Amino acid sequence: MIEALLNRIRHKRKCQLDIDESYPDVPIIIEYGYGLSHLINDEEEWDLKARVDDIRETFSEEFYLDIPPIPLYENRKLYPNQYVFKIMGVQVDENELLIDHLLAIPDNNTEGKIAGINTYEPCFKLDAFWITKEQWESAETMGYIVVNELEIIATHFTVILNLYAPCLTVSLMDKEIRKPMLYKGIFWITDMENIEENTMIYRIPVDYMGNIDDSVDRTTLNSKNHDNYNHKKMWNSINTKETRNKSFDYYPRGRVEISGGRATIFATPCICTEEIIEYISKMFEITNENFIHTVKVVPDYSKHYQCFLDRENG
Repeated sequence: MIEALLNRIRHKRKCQLDIDESYPDVPIIIEYGYGLSHLINDEEEWDLKARVDDIRETFSEEFYLDIPPIPLYENRKLYPNQYVFKIMGVQVDENELLIDHLLAIPDNNTEGKIAGINTYEPCFKLDAFWITKEQWESAETMGYIVVNELEIIATHFTVILNLYAPCLTVSLMDKEIRKPMLYKGIFWITDMENIEENTMIYRIPVDYMGNIDDSVDRTTLNSKNHDNYNHKKMWNSINTKETRNKSFDYYPRGRVEISGGRATIFATPCICTEEIIEYISKMFEITNENFIHTVKVVPDYSKHYQCFLDRENG
């Protein structure tokens, strides 16, 4: 569907953008009204976040740009079913959807006019119709291009990236957005009362996609796949003065993973408190400035993360 539309308008316009310093480190933002929140669902394999991220990666490879993960923000000031695109803080386009309807776009081979609500396709302002899901099959039979809510936004986003590619290239180069450096790794919390005194934190420098920095010697990473640290092996390599002659599973512990602009903190449930998670986020430099847009905390109730507190209470 995307190629079908892009082939109809391949020329690029020259563009001018006044850079808004409200978003100094975020080149592209998508905002949406609360009526579109159902399109953002981490439990779905292919929600709007995943679709946008896939398009971003493809575009980055095509234009040799290191574009960070693109935040999707719910904006209550927008109409419920509206979404907008911002580049360097400047709104460059917007659209409003009709929920529970599909967009039917006539093509050169379309025969007949389908019964629907007159509208236009948002990318190139082509005449189109809102139709019900029950009309999907008949619309395709008549030669219409039929698009659902998710693909309308995805196609629109692809066109915006292509249209403003020159602006993005210049803006990213001018601002010299740094290669983000944050960390993944493992940790123990040995002092529950004095959080800042916990020093048993073992970090691996990575970028926001989770790629380990070239400076890291992979042979020092003792996990099975040599991509992180193993709690037991790391503990056994530490001086007994630091471990206080305790076993590796005595203290509550956790692990930080980074992937695609998302940070996941797995930890013994008793340390999944706001104060400790905030401290761990600080120590691993999990921040928006490092292009981390989602932080997920996973209290792990399995035996793997049990500690002395669990045994005492169990």
